[in-house]
Amino acid sequence: MNCGELKLDIGCGRVKKEGYIGIDISQYIDGKGNPKVDIVRDIEKQGLPFCDNSAVHIIANSVLEHIDDLEVVLNECWRVLKPAGILEGSVPMAGSDGAWRDPTHRRFFTESTFEYFTGVNLAKAELPLHPRYARYGFFPWNKIEIVRPNNNGSIYFKMSPRK
Repeated sequence: MNCGELKLDIGCGRVKKEGYIGIDISQYIDGKGNPKVDIVRDIEKQGLPFCDNSAVHIIANSVLEHIDDLEVVLNECWRVLKPAGILEGSVPMAGSDGAWRDPTHRRFFTESTFEYFTGVNLAKAELPLHPRYARYGFFPWNKIEIVRPNNNGSIYFKMSPRK
């Protein structure tokens, strides 16, 4: 099991970021017959094959919307990230054309969605929340940046684990 200063690109598909370990549920082969994915793995079912607190950066571009159990995947990213590590990526914005264009999308996001991962919505609540909404199983994150540039249908996020 690798326990170094890892950089991971989860859901990398055919476009793995240089210098990162590419992880995807399927293998992709380029035109020369070379595999593009370093580790073929279903993170929802198998987790990430890395030590706790071993990654400094995780990229998740256009992947979280395809996940069935978002809590499992985000908590697994939280586990492997170092306390000062960064999870960043992009997701489709609810209501945008891009959100509905891909039939494999399981969910859509707004800027406020990320409050559920940080617990900010609970801290700001003046009235007791209904038990259904009061506690999700997400490990806590610090929201660093949420950007919706040029109204292009994507939300770009950057978070770090609160450990």
